[in-house]
Amino acid sequence: MRKRIIVALILSVIVLAVGTVGCNNKPSSNEGTSELLRVSMFAEKSQYPSNVSEINVVWKNDTDEILTFGNPFTIQKLVGNEWKAIGNKGAAFTTIGYRVAPHSEMKHSYNIRLYSDHKLEKGTYRIITDFLNVLSSGNYNNYQLTANFTVK
Repeated sequence: MRKRIIVALILSVIVLAVGTVGCNNKPSSNEGTSELLRVSMFAEKSQYPSNVSEINVVWKNDTDEILTFGNPFTIQKLVGNEWKAIGNKGAAFTTIGYRVAPHSEMKHSYNIRLYSDHKLEKGTYRIITDFLNVLSSGNYNNYQLTANFTVK
């Protein structure tokens, strides 16, 4: 139990500290795929109405490792050819670590109202979040994933 709490705290601190550092602001052809191959995250639907409050994503882990992710995320909108952060950058998140078992999928819901109290404008958006591949106690790799969706 104590290890789970420590992992969750480490994950939260890393995600909050990292934010979108290292995030590519140019659109890429491999959205949703991490640097750790065979791990992906994608929006359950490709399109949402402007009054959407939550985006459901599917985490897919095709590795032999247990992966851990938390609630913190950022949201960006594609403006021209660049991704721009939207909304409240000071959003607060519950500290918790979710585990995705090897060779499995897991659904998770992100409350995008943390970043926008109003309706989203039409356009292309993405959720950006981190996950950990824990190698041993205190030894882990941090990776970033994105899930794209459009608002009509």
